[in-house]
Amino acid sequence: MIWPLAPAVGHSYNLFDLHSRRPLNVEVGPGGASSVLEVRRGSFYFHANMFKHLVLRQRIDDSSFHREARALQLQAPRDAAELLGMLGDTADPEYPIYRHGNSTADAAVVTLCTALFDLEAGTMRVWTGNPGDASSRRLQLQFDLHTLQLLEEQ
Repeated sequence: MIWPLAPAVGHSYNLFDLHSRRPLNVEVGPGGASSVLEVRRGSFYFHANMFKHLVLRQRIDDSSFHREARALQLQAPRDAAELLGMLGDTADPEYPIYRHGNSTADAAVVTLCTALFDLEAGTMRVWTGNPGDASSRRLQLQFDLHTLQLLEEQ
C-alpha cells in the first residue's frame, strides 16, 4: 500500500536594501504563511534550516538544532573575519556549521560555497572551501552590488 505524503515547503530569504543598508530575513511556509524580520543594525542573526520567527508547527532536525546552538555559543562576530570564522566552525563533530562532508551524522552534506554581502562596501564575495580557514578558502567571485559588475574572478 502506498500512502501519499503531503509536501512541506519552507524558505528563508535574506534580503537587503543597498541604499539604506537595511537587512531583512523573510520566512515563507506552507499555504503562503510568511514573516518578515528586520535585522537591526549592529546586531547579529544566525539562521539554520528551521523557522525562527514564523510561528508554525515544525519538526526541527538535529542538524539545525545543533548549528543554532553552536552559533549561540560563539561570540557575535564584530567584523567580516569573525563572521567567516563562525561560518567555518567545525567544533561540533556531528553537525558542524561548516559542512565538510565527513561529519559523523551528516556525512553526505557539504557546504558548496559561502557568500559575504558587505553592505558598507557594496560588494558580494563568494568563496569555496572553509571560510574560516584562510589556507583552504578560495575567493571565486567578487561583485560590485551597485553596478552588478564582476570585480574579480579566480
